[in-house]
Amino acid sequence: MHSNKVTPKIRIREVWIDWAKTLLIFMMVVCHAGLYGIPQHIIYAFHMPAFFIISGYLFRPHNWRSLLIRYCIPVLFFSLINLCYNLTFEYLRGSSINITQYLLEYIPPFYRYTPHTPSLFPGIWFIEGLLCCQLLLGIPWIYRNYKVVGCMCVLFSSLQTVFIGNTELQYYYIFRIPAILPFLCLGIYIKKIFNIQYSIFNIQYSIK
Repeated sequence: MHSNKVTPKIRIREVWIDWAKTLLIFMMVVCHAGLYGIPQHIIYAFHMPAFFIISGYLFRPHNWRSLLIRYCIPVLFFSLINLCYNLTFEYLRGSSINITQYLLEYIPPFYRYTPHTPSLFPGIWFIEGLLCCQLLLGIPWIYRNYKVVGCMCVLFSSLQTVFIGNTELQYYYIFRIPAILPFLCLGIYIKKIFNIQYSIFNIQYSIK
């Protein structure tokens, strides 16, 4: 008698991913803590691209609503905490605050680089870039043709540095997406290669 029970697929945790993310986070903390010179330039050359490659490696298509909830709620929550802290600090200092003007000053850092206004959520460009790229990869055509899309983004990003490199547009986070997406596509490609190698290994092992 045959059983109709479906055996759940067990996902094996890849420990090297955890170690890689731990090492990259450590490097990021060291750089932000005051590392300067050649060591800083070396780390900055690869540690953020490596984060995006790992994100592509771990990527699985999700519903766009679940992605927005997963990313936006933590950003809004911690931004609100930072805002309350800043307002409390200004109040204790006895500063006179125009609430409307104060809030308006904190809006631009959410969509562009502003050197003179601190962000309520430091590193927001990374979150927004990752979210936009995952939303794009959630489109079936883009996901199926990720290699072509990745190459097109490399070309577009190269042209972008020529045409907007010396303009105000370079500070807007949306223009970082063409530079980020190829790294996620590379991560997806690496994952597929690993899966193929793993399948070949299993076939050879089963034959033996």
